[in-house]
Order: sequence, then structure tokens, then C-alpha cells
Amino acid sequence: MFENLKHVQPAQLIGFAHTIDGTAINYDTRLVLVYELNTAIATIREKHGLPPIDDGLPSEPDTPYRAIRAIALTPSPHQEGAHRGEARPE
Repeated sequence: MFENLKHVQPAQLIGFAHTIDGTAINYDTRLVLVYELNTAIATIREKHGLPPIDDGLPSEPDTPYRAIRAIALTPSPHQEGAHRGEARPE
């Protein structure tokens, strides 16, 4: 997906992020995913003469990167607490 990012519409990328089962991916791997996505988007923006990062102001809608970051890093209900050594709910 990252290799073809320049051909993907933001809505498609956000939709794709929603299809990923976050419970199947550990948190460290999700951090790497967010890092790689940020790097890929910044590279494409710079190639088009834009600043590498443009997250907008707090009153403005989230950028596709911020939306995907929120999806990728928000723990699912099944993971909440597990990173603190607590038992997972049945």
C-alpha cells in the first residue's frame, strides 16, 4: 500500500485502515505502521512542493494521517487494560 500511496485517495486509505483487525497486531507494530505512513505521506507532500506535515488547527477537520493514526493507535475494547498487565475481559 505504501509503495502505491500516491495513487490512493485519502478516503480509500481511511477505509482500508478501518478494515484492519487491531487485536491481531501488537501495539509496537501499530506504532511502526503509523511511523511508516507518516514518512510516506511527508515524502509525497515534499515531492509536490508542500510542507511535509500539515495537521491543521484544532478547529479544523482531521487530516487523513491524523484519522488513520487515531484508528491505528486506539486500543480495541478487547485490548484495553491488557498492556498494564490486567486480565482481558471474557
